[in-house]
Amino acid sequence: MVSFPNRIFCNRWTPPGLWPVIWLALFFLGGTAGFSLAQESGRITGRISGGPAQGLSGTPVVALKLDPATGIPSGGGPVARTTADKQGRFVLEQVPLDPKGLYQVGARFEGRFLASAPFRFPPGKTEARADIAIAAFKTGRVEGTLVNKKTAGRIPGSTVVLVQLRLKGGQAVQVGSPQTAVSGKDGRFVFDNVPLDPGTVYRLGYQGPAGIQGSKPFAIPPDTPQVEVDMEVDLTPLPADAGKPDRWFQRVIVLLEPQTGEVRVSEYLHFLNNSGKTSDPDQQPVVLPLPADGRKLEYLVGLDAAKVTREGDHLTVRQPFPPGRTMVGIQYTLKASFGVLGLSRSYNLPVDDLAVYASQGALQVSGMGVVSRGVEIWDGASYDTWGRAMIPASVTFQAEVSGFPAQQWVYALPTMFFLVLMAGLLGWYFRRLTSKKGEDPAPKGKSKSRPAKTSPG
Repeated sequence: MVSFPNRIFCNRWTPPGLWPVIWLALFFLGGTAGFSLAQESGRITGRISGGPAQGLSGTPVVALKLDPATGIPSGGGPVARTTADKQGRFVLEQVPLDPKGLYQVGARFEGRFLASAPFRFPPGKTEARADIAIAAFKTGRVEGTLVNKKTAGRIPGSTVVLVQLRLKGGQAVQVGSPQTAVSGKDGRFVFDNVPLDPGTVYRLGYQGPAGIQGSKPFAIPPDTPQVEVDMEVDLTPLPADAGKPDRWFQRVIVLLEPQTGEVRVSEYLHFLNNSGKTSDPDQQPVVLPLPADGRKLEYLVGLDAAKVTREGDHLTVRQPFPPGRTMVGIQYTLKASFGVLGLSRSYNLPVDDLAVYASQGALQVSGMGVVSRGVEIWDGASYDTWGRAMIPASVTFQAEVSGFPAQQWVYALPTMFFLVLMAGLLGWYFRRLTSKKGEDPAPKGKSKSRPAKTSPG
């Protein structure tokens, strides 16, 4: 009978199935990181056409990211830069990629800023094409119809104003002198010799019984110097006293836009001065609530920054307000820890109606008196709307918003846990391997003892 050693390959034992798991995990992490890096930037190609042959070399070209609601370039300047070659061809690399973002390519040529049509990256693609046409037109034409919003009837004999807006310091400011036109018997109005510059957006304005009203900003395409823009206006007169105070907020709109680790809050307040005279800024200041941890404060419209003072958890506005309706707006950001944001507001004037607009299908608002209003269109985008009517002065309104992205470090927790787990498994494996090597009982120069053989019978 033949005997066998009491150990069979014990010194070389490896835990079965461990290395495939390790390689699979490393492949998954590397692939995920590579995919994320690849998706962070995109590429835009195009050509400048209509210019002099061989005369476009070195023309500066920039990529701009536009605000989808207004079509105006977002603050921060160009997101990518390059120059065109002799044939006008250009390539913009490392463009920050936003699958839902709106972009535009522009070039400075002979003192004029030329721009492409707004575009988006194709779904699932990291490359887009945008061409720029050098138009021969330097002036354009804007025409349209002035329409009663409630009756759809034409409004004759009314003055319409056309203003030009450009982005300066992250805000749209008026440039040049406004043009005026009077609507005819059929409500039609025409603006001729409008300075044509693709870097400029335009807006129509009308002042009637309901105060000053404006159209949405629009652009004039460089290759089509004539646009049709109809304007619907509300002719309902401003409300009379009817037992109300001389001053109040007719409507407050709170717009919530989620971002990574924070939320951008935009507040638009329709201030109504029904006293018949301009308010005294020292005796009758307007107080706007502002959280103490609010950051990146900006004044959007209707406020003179030199006459606004930040005092703890509010802004004190000491500027005169004329009779009628004036819209003021502020914007700031708040941290959204673990997807929950608390809202607290207390106005020094009564509020007729407060509406909270949040991203459609992503956020929920709860609080005393806050009811869902469904989906509404505001500034060209769809939002879920909640609101509350009749908030007395100096009464604190509170609500809670859930669904915002948590802090950035929260996203790293699963990855950190996985890496720690893999490090532990690797450490365990190498310790096991080392311990097995140290268990060899045979010293150098000596042979291992073998069991004595027994003879049969």
